[in-house]
Amino acid sequence: MVQRKIILTVIYLHGGGYKLLLIAITLLLIAVSCQQYDWGMIIPPFSRPGEIGSESNPYTISSQEDLESLRSMNTEGIYFELSADIILNDSFDPIPVFKGTLIGNGHTVSGLETKEYASFDEYVAAGGYVMDETRTFSAFIQVLDGGKISDIKFENFNIKAPPASTNNNHRYMAVAVGAVSNGATVEKIVIGSGTLTSPVRAGGVAAYVKNTDGSNTVNTIAECINNADITTEIMTDTYGTAGGVVSTTADGPVLIEACENTGTITGYVAGGIIGDIQNNLGTGRTSDGTTINGILLNNCSNSGNICGVEYAGGIAGNFWYGAGDINSASNSGKIECYIPDGVTAPAKTKLGGIIGASLVSDNKRTTHYIINSRNTGDIANEENSVTAYIGGIIGTATLGHITIENCYMERGTLKTVEGPDQAYSSTKDPVEEVSVGGIIGKTEGNQITIRNSYAFDDVIYNIPAGYRYGEIAGYFGSATFDVSPGYKFDDGTTADWTDEADIERMMNQVLFDEPTEIKQPFGVFTALQYSRALRAENITAEKFYIGGASRYVTDEITQSWVTGKTIYDLTGCKIKELHRDLDFGSRGGGGRQTSVLKGVDIEELIIDVDTGEEPDYAPIGIYFEIDDSFSFTNNATVHFYLNINNTQYKSASGNIT
Repeated sequence: MVQRKIILTVIYLHGGGYKLLLIAITLLLIAVSCQQYDWGMIIPPFSRPGEIGSESNPYTISSQEDLESLRSMNTEGIYFELSADIILNDSFDPIPVFKGTLIGNGHTVSGLETKEYASFDEYVAAGGYVMDETRTFSAFIQVLDGGKISDIKFENFNIKAPPASTNNNHRYMAVAVGAVSNGATVEKIVIGSGTLTSPVRAGGVAAYVKNTDGSNTVNTIAECINNADITTEIMTDTYGTAGGVVSTTADGPVLIEACENTGTITGYVAGGIIGDIQNNLGTGRTSDGTTINGILLNNCSNSGNICGVEYAGGIAGNFWYGAGDINSASNSGKIECYIPDGVTAPAKTKLGGIIGASLVSDNKRTTHYIINSRNTGDIANEENSVTAYIGGIIGTATLGHITIENCYMERGTLKTVEGPDQAYSSTKDPVEEVSVGGIIGKTEGNQITIRNSYAFDDVIYNIPAGYRYGEIAGYFGSATFDVSPGYKFDDGTTADWTDEADIERMMNQVLFDEPTEIKQPFGVFTALQYSRALRAENITAEKFYIGGASRYVTDEITQSWVTGKTIYDLTGCKIKELHRDLDFGSRGGGGRQTSVLKGVDIEELIIDVDTGEEPDYAPIGIYFEIDDSFSFTNNATVHFYLNINNTQYKSASGNIT
């Protein structure tokens, strides 16, 4: 049993010597400061130093009976410790709310089989925890509310699904903790080999992280290891989210540090450490003074296979929206697209060694960072029914707002097969559809910076004939923003697409501090509509593919949207073959859309063969401004002539001086 203490109260009477007035078995009978429990004992809700239940003198737990007694205790401020390994022989009613500190001392809890409830009403009647009126949980502890659980290993578990409330999608399963909330700490928890299958949200260590008190206190999950296979039954939408350590986060700052996954993770959204990051916008401080802006995943690793229908990443499946950083992460597990029998494939699948996708929403645009991270695992799409965005670090960044710095794919294979209706042609933008890159598969949106990051030469690209890869990015598009209602920066101000300072601020760019040799950095490096500028610095390349000028930019701030200039700032770049990809950007015919190439040293400009139909007005001009001497080869003279620095060149080859 949990240890109890009897307190004797003695009063000294002046003038009468010592008289024993009262011997009280002080069980704190005052209602405001005590709590009656099932076994008839009373334990104070707050313990004083040295008393039983304090940090220096915790209650000891050594049996299933002791653990079950925690269900009805007021644990706030109380310390407990395991004094032995515990084998659970019967169905275990989860601890609904735990607010104290439970130290496992490295002991193992084995045979955890959570009770299965026939209905939501039965779950509530049994004291089951309900969050936000609809969320139900199944785990050893249903909610860790500001408390701490540490240094416990779980083996031979059988976690049963919680019942559904009015919202069938709000069911959460994990082995150790259902919800981590209000500044709670989970550390040194080890989930042994086994299987956990949830109807909806599934995590190895914890299922959900959310502050319910509206505060920005930091929830911490540290030094935890998951060895179990985690799977969701829902494979048709993003509610089917599986994570090796955590399924999903929500409101409040979160620190996930030094955590590891070795298990196979399978879901519609699947991540080695975390499945889905949502709405982490608050800023808080940890006990050691570290500032957490949204979420920080620090020094985490994955070696398990990650299988996702639409999103799969070695560390995170999907960074939906909010602020946050990933630092010093590593993946060696295989990342793959998984379409179960009978499931309709999504239009796109996003696969990344660190993150599957960054999907910053329109109204919550906050830049986040991936720093000092590496991938050595294979990434593969072998499903012909889906189009894949595959990146050694991140599959895709939708709406941008991401910085990737000092990240590398060191070895492994990036593989995809030809997707639906994707036979190579000049009119189907094959590189855009496949988008296989050593760092990122495809960029979309604005404020994207890649710095000192690339794939090593040992990386293998296994892609269909006719498609291209990039050792940095498969498809690297420039900043885009509509003229109405206008693009908004992180601070809420609206960008002016005619303002050079705003263009600089939102520009997508690839930067190297020193000249760096990368044979083929991009599948394509191209302007998009309403684009004004794109930058790459200090790259020495054998082949460099660019698109054209934007179709919809202004020239000298005029009202003409079909006569414009797009700046390709290639300062410090040395390029042996600069290829103009005719499938991206304007193909001419509507006006003088001009590509301005700045600061680049080119040996040869090549216009590749064009397989499109010859237009009635052919040949038409492709316009460049290039301050350099180089040769050119035009393999599409039937369709196009070159106009370089306001001089026409209609021959198949020549020299520019």
